[in-house]
Amino acid sequence: MLNHCFEDIEVFMGKLQQVAEAQSVLEQRNKKKKKSRKKNTEDDLLSAKAKPPPDTEFIQTFQKFKYAFSLLARLKSAISSPTSEELVHHVFRPLDMSESCMCVCIVKATGNPALAASVSSPALTTGAVELLKNNLTLEEHTLWSSLGPYWTQPRSALRGPVAPYSPVFLDGWKLPESEDEDWADPIESQHRKDIEKEMQQLQSSLQPPAPPLPADEIDSGVQVKERMYRCSYDFVARNSSELSVLQGDTLEVIESSKRWWKCRNRFNEVGFVPFNILEPVTHIESPATNKPPK
Repeated sequence: MLNHCFEDIEVFMGKLQQVAEAQSVLEQRNKKKKKSRKKNTEDDLLSAKAKPPPDTEFIQTFQKFKYAFSLLARLKSAISSPTSEELVHHVFRPLDMSESCMCVCIVKATGNPALAASVSSPALTTGAVELLKNNLTLEEHTLWSSLGPYWTQPRSALRGPVAPYSPVFLDGWKLPESEDEDWADPIESQHRKDIEKEMQQLQSSLQPPAPPLPADEIDSGVQVKERMYRCSYDFVARNSSELSVLQGDTLEVIESSKRWWKCRNRFNEVGFVPFNILEPVTHIESPATNKPPK
């Protein structure tokens, strides 16, 4: 898929180079020709060649740039010689004007710089944004920053929905989804992973700290006499063996020999919960502890 993106970008760059060459020849002829000279068929042909491609072709190429950046980030650990960090310059170079690149800068060639900035789909993955941020040269970074949030922020940071993207390649090659029902677009899969990771980080940041463990109970844990306990704090599970609970939930304690107690909730889900966020239900509901003030 990455190679097909590269090939389509190179084909489009070839078109732009032909346009630039035709414009140069046409300008030279216009300077030399006499006022009395009329345009001939050759001039008309050059004028046609000097017209830039339609906006739709620019947009399709910008989309392949963004898709290629996300693919490079996803394949970072799988490719070498050159690495993703090295290839990002090869991909980014046609977007910018450089002495080593004879092609016209795509962003400027549109005649409308805002066109590139408006391309929202496909959104970049978090890895792609990090790859660009950490590896672009100063000149490349300046252009990249000028393209706006659709190029500098991952999908999870963008406001509003982003339309799904399915690349169409010039040579007719199709994604495996047309033949394999179980195939999933690698960039869409990465977007889901990015969102799940951010949600986990957000939950962890919002979770209040559990009360400190008593010094004499850190190693030995506490043996419980009661079976039904109530949660005094929220707790978010960090792996499949732990059980997420909310403050006020009532749990049945199954095992209690360690600092982490094995509990069952009202949905019959079983997992481990830190013992120091649990209080015996009988203690909470005891008349002695719930007496009204005199």
